[in-house]
This record gives sequence, C-alpha cells and structure tokens, in this order.
Amino acid sequence: SWAQSASDSATAQALFAEARAKMKAGAISEACPKLEESQRLGPVGHWFAQRVLLVVQSRVMGKEFPG
Repeated sequence: SWAQSASDSATAQALFAEARAKMKAGAISEACPKLEESQRLGPVGHWFAQRVLLVVQSRVMGKEFPG
C-alpha cells in the first residue's frame, strides 16, 4: 500500500543517515547492516545505499562482488 511504501521509504532514509554517521565514526561493520536494510526497504532498491554498501564492503572490508 501507499502508506507502507511511504513508511518504508522514511525508514530507509533514516537507516541510511545512521549508516553514514557510523561510517564517519569508523564503525564500518555497524554501518553495513544499516545500509543493507536501507537498500532493501528503499524505493527502487535505494540505489545510492546499494552503491555505497558495495564500495564499503569491497574496498574497506575486502569482500568481492560481481561487477
């Protein structure tokens, strides 16, 4: 429903903001789950959170992802 979509979008934005704060504080492992959930909830996969998550995980945490 529209109300659920709006709620999910707001939650996704809040999670992304929390993740950014965690990354700035150097708490990368705490930021990643927030980015993942933001990406899952956000509109159209919250593409920006997805990109940030992939960069953080591949460059900072050493994980490999198909490109």
